[in-house]
Amino acid sequence: MHTSKAAVAVSATAGKAATIIGIILIVFTLPFLIFFIYDRHAEGAMAALFVFIIPFLALGVFLVIRGNKIKHRIKRFRNYVALISVRNITSINELASHTAKDVAFVTMDLQKMIGKKFFKNAALDLSSNRIHIGAGSSSVQINTMPNTSLPITAYECRNCGARRANNNQFCDYCGSLWV
Repeated sequence: MHTSKAAVAVSATAGKAATIIGIILIVFTLPFLIFFIYDRHAEGAMAALFVFIIPFLALGVFLVIRGNKIKHRIKRFRNYVALISVRNITSINELASHTAKDVAFVTMDLQKMIGKKFFKNAALDLSSNRIHIGAGSSSVQINTMPNTSLPITAYECRNCGARRANNNQFCDYCGSLWV
């Protein structure tokens, strides 16, 4: 089964790999690009420039941008987990205000993260504009009082940083085993 912890780890690894490969492509193609720009009269320089150099350079830039997007998504995921678990914020409007993002962005972001299995047992309720997390997330009762705290023990998840608010064996947010 593709657990939340595995999904985040795979995504982080893919992001790092994309960034590293992108940087390598950029570093190796830039000298050729500079050479062919300054030596336009070299035989086949323009053909090599358009057939090989520019596509590899564009691929490198694309991979670096993609790797950065993945890194920022994981950072936002950890921020959402902290807000949901520690502050008990389940309202998408409150999540948006605490992260200084638009409500539509946060909604789409959470949907993507749920689709990529970042959250374990999570669902968005767009009618009440809330995120439900936990076993049977579609039927979880949510406290509608904003910023109320659950009785929290001193345990914190090593994978996602969520606070343990129940006696489950696994983290409600990422599915990691509590140690």
